[in-house]
Amino acid sequence: YEELKEYFGNTVIGFFTDEPCALGRNAEGFREWAGGMEREIAEAGGKLADLEGLFAGEENAATGIYRKLIKKHLRETFYKALHDWCENHGIWLMGHPAESDDVEEELYFHVPGQDLIMRRVSPESGGLLESDSVQAKLAADIARHLGRRRNSNECFGVCCREQIPWYFTGKDMKWYLNWMGIRGVNLFIPHAFYYSVEGKRKEERPPDVGPNNIWWKHYRQFSDYMKRISYLMTDSLNGARVAVLCDNNRIPYREIACFYENQIEFNYLPAALLETALSGTARLPKDADSQAKNALCIAGYRYEAVLNVLGEEYDSQLSGVKVYHKAEELLGEDFRAVHTAQPCPDLRAVHLYKEETEILLLSNEGSEGIRTKLQLPGSRGLVCYDLWENRFYSPDVVCGKDGKSLEIELMPCEMTAVIFGGGGDG
Repeated sequence: YEELKEYFGNTVIGFFTDEPCALGRNAEGFREWAGGMEREIAEAGGKLADLEGLFAGEENAATGIYRKLIKKHLRETFYKALHDWCENHGIWLMGHPAESDDVEEELYFHVPGQDLIMRRVSPESGGLLESDSVQAKLAADIARHLGRRRNSNECFGVCCREQIPWYFTGKDMKWYLNWMGIRGVNLFIPHAFYYSVEGKRKEERPPDVGPNNIWWKHYRQFSDYMKRISYLMTDSLNGARVAVLCDNNRIPYREIACFYENQIEFNYLPAALLETALSGTARLPKDADSQAKNALCIAGYRYEAVLNVLGEEYDSQLSGVKVYHKAEELLGEDFRAVHTAQPCPDLRAVHLYKEETEILLLSNEGSEGIRTKLQLPGSRGLVCYDLWENRFYSPDVVCGKDGKSLEIELMPCEMTAVIFGGGGDG
């Protein structure tokens, strides 16, 4: 800062931290410790003798308390200190914590972020059932609830096929962009752009997704695509009316796969923000139902239902709010972003409200094409926008007594936006 003060807040926008941990790298034989932790562990009901489990590979009550305390101390001595320093020097704390399901660490970021690496979320699996599948959605939702404009993802590091270092296709890159974008990511940090990949350098977390890739000459297409997705996901509200309660390293993912597969919009709500949501008021998007009662309201969102799979201890805090304990219980309720003529488990749908415009964003996350009809109530005009080709087109629309029926066809890796007008068929 002493040398670059004049660039802070313009050229230098943030302080990027990458998977911080108390010991750093290559310290497997050691365990973290902070002065006075023996007292904290005992006060929490742990037996100090049971900490032997840390070295024997055994988990018990004391090791569980220990791990929570280490994360607490790291937040207080590292994350908070950096957050405060950045705030006092006009820049953002950016980057990402160590784990995909870290929640309380993310609360210190001015730009909550994550790291999509090593094909832990992959096109082959559909990206729903791995534990890392929570990461993009979680960071985006924390940004939404904290009122942060941006959330980031350091993406594509070692996302190669079949463990072949440079086997990463343009199609894969587009799939990952769609996967992150539909979940709300609006700041993409591609990993990595190297000046040179001579010698051993080509093995440093490949592939290079910049100048040293064989499809670099087509990169403008990807860059513009990221801009369009980022634009849609910045300064907009999604249509989620369901909150999924989560806590540090306790993020439902398998339990809520059916939400994605049935086009039910939801947002992850950290337990640490429950008090704020219970006392908050929501700024609703234009034309939204403002008569909803007994809802959680935070940062412009109004949640009429809460999915709580963490434990009954949270139910008492949610008095007056409709609480569900199984995701399947919501499938029969009217929480879908869109209704399809037949089941479309690979179709992802998000309702957006941006600059007083209503947008339905659709993405095909599967390996087969999707062709179906969407039920759209009302008589408003609409137009479709292909984000990849940067073109508008008129969709096939059939008007009936129950409203409009829109026929869509999405090939794998395709994303399109349905933009609603003010009325009529224009």
